[in-house]
Amino acid sequence: MISDHGIQILLNLNGYTKGARNEIFALKPAPIQIMYLGYPSTSGSNYMDYIITDKVTSPMEHEEHYSEKFAYMPNSFFIGDHARMFPHVLRDLTSHCSITSIVSGCNQKSPIFSQHCNDISNLSYIRDRKTLNQYVDFHLKQRNEENLKCKNSGERIPEMNEWILDRKFLGILKDNFVFCNFNQLYKLDPNTFSCWCRILNRVPNSVLWLLKFPKFGESNLREYAKKHGVPQSKIIFTDVAGKEEHVRRGQIADICLDTPICNGHTTGMDVLWAGCPIVTMPLNSFASRVGSSIMTAIGCKELVVNNFKEYEEISVKLAIDKEYYKKIKSKIWFNRVSSSLFNVNKYTSDFDSLLYKIWDSYTKNNKIIHILDSSPLLDSS
Repeated sequence: MISDHGIQILLNLNGYTKGARNEIFALKPAPIQIMYLGYPSTSGSNYMDYIITDKVTSPMEHEEHYSEKFAYMPNSFFIGDHARMFPHVLRDLTSHCSITSIVSGCNQKSPIFSQHCNDISNLSYIRDRKTLNQYVDFHLKQRNEENLKCKNSGERIPEMNEWILDRKFLGILKDNFVFCNFNQLYKLDPNTFSCWCRILNRVPNSVLWLLKFPKFGESNLREYAKKHGVPQSKIIFTDVAGKEEHVRRGQIADICLDTPICNGHTTGMDVLWAGCPIVTMPLNSFASRVGSSIMTAIGCKELVVNNFKEYEEISVKLAIDKEYYKKIKSKIWFNRVSSSLFNVNKYTSDFDSLLYKIWDSYTKNNKIIHILDSSPLLDSS
């Protein structure tokens, strides 16, 4: 059917993830077949022609690690529709209470608010065109059975109860400096967690906020931290949340500590949209370099480090040097809107131009070559 319809460019959005249909691509039904977005690596195959990437994620010196040719986007190859989905996160949540609170849903009547706030009207609510329950029902109906079986990595909106999130309920004090990582725990390796332990030991009043993802990982990490002299009170675990809270809670954290072997991709975009800076350390693989790509695109390359020593030092500096932290935080806060990272309209135009350049190169050269010129395609008509 693909061949019969004369499809010229076929995109592989799954790679080797759930729902993959690589057997179709192996039949080569289209003259140009491209790896894109869903699977953060090379296919390692002889039937995928290109991988859409960028010069930070896949520099030319890493060419030998890929079976595909590179097709560069002008900025980061990664994109998030947060500006449309979560425009309310553009403003900071503040109140006249003694604590900063995040409230999900509408018309909350819980008596817990009155215990901490003198004036309930001062709380900031997350509002949308639909109530929270309607929002969840709508998306669950669309994605239905397959997604209900998937683990929640922040990509979909699971069933959830209305709840309130603030520092006090998490056991975080007002003067705590909050490091966070909201990735699945499989992305964490001993060297990285050892570095995190050193950071916690060097920064007074610091805490590390992680997810019970999976839940049995908590006891293992607590035991590891104890061996490294980290008090149990310095590590906080919470359950995986729905997408709304998942994005919003980035405003409670101060710094996101990225996992080098496999970065936070969607989760990285989520915390950045909430205004939380990320410290990241690129390695050699595609999955380990997405963090540096999005931090470069948002104009904050100073938080992209080369080794664990630099990782530790910049993280400690951000926590201790208040003026430096304020400068970085402000840059992230304003660049969310001004940079290309969340600009879907620009991304769409660049993506469209790139596909035309790929096809134009193929028809002129009759072979697959790197597309490294990320400038817009000129109209030759």
